[in-house]
Amino acid sequence: MTDVTRFRLLDQLKSDMVSTVSHELKTPLTGVQMTVHLLLEEIVGPLNPKQIELLLVARQDSDRLLAMINDLLDLTRIEQGRVRLDRQPAAPADLIAEAIERFESRAKDGGVSLKGAVAFGLPLVSVDRDRISHVFDNLVGNALSHTPRNGSVELSSRVRPDGSVEFSIKDSGVGIAPENLSRIFEKFYRVPGSKSSGGAGLGLAIAREIVEAHDGRIDAQSQPGQGTTFSFTLPTAVTDLSNGKSTWDEQEGTPS
Repeated sequence: MTDVTRFRLLDQLKSDMVSTVSHELKTPLTGVQMTVHLLLEEIVGPLNPKQIELLLVARQDSDRLLAMINDLLDLTRIEQGRVRLDRQPAAPADLIAEAIERFESRAKDGGVSLKGAVAFGLPLVSVDRDRISHVFDNLVGNALSHTPRNGSVELSSRVRPDGSVEFSIKDSGVGIAPENLSRIFEKFYRVPGSKSSGGAGLGLAIAREIVEAHDGRIDAQSQPGQGTTFSFTLPTAVTDLSNGKSTWDEQEGTPS
């Protein structure tokens, strides 16, 4: 037996510090964005081509910084249980179809085949649609980023033996080495040599927290040169695993 109280307190202190610093950074950064936007609109005067070029770079960097700060704030809220999930019944086929629709244009531009395969007769799942969309967006976006032209990304779902519904995002990309695979869900971790840029290594950490907040699990399997498959589970809408009550009982007052 090991007393982990000290480690939990340190982790809580770290999370509180990250949240406070992120809040303090967000306000002045928003002001910088507004200033850059006004300058690019030439409201305060005309700009020469070099000035426009520099301001466009500044806008891109400030947008990236704000996205990182928002990710940090989201992660901290979820870790501390301050995010209330608005769970509603959703069809797995609809969740997959919506994710494909959001990335259809990007996949086409990159020459990647993006398709879905949904098992017949799947039960509804109990999800916060906005939060789960964030998970799909991160996983599908990563898959497209690491899949070369003429490759493929496939979204699928099936019922697991425990009754939960499993969603998978499989790509034919470069794959992940075993020594890196075990760390990909860590905060701020980025796979060495990854060609994707602009992120802070928080996307998969946030996806994991969202899935676990839904009482699910997320996992990844990969081999270098053979692609990667990310899978996560969600509870069905018949029984909300977080409190053992029927989703329909809570929403409509009618037993499932």
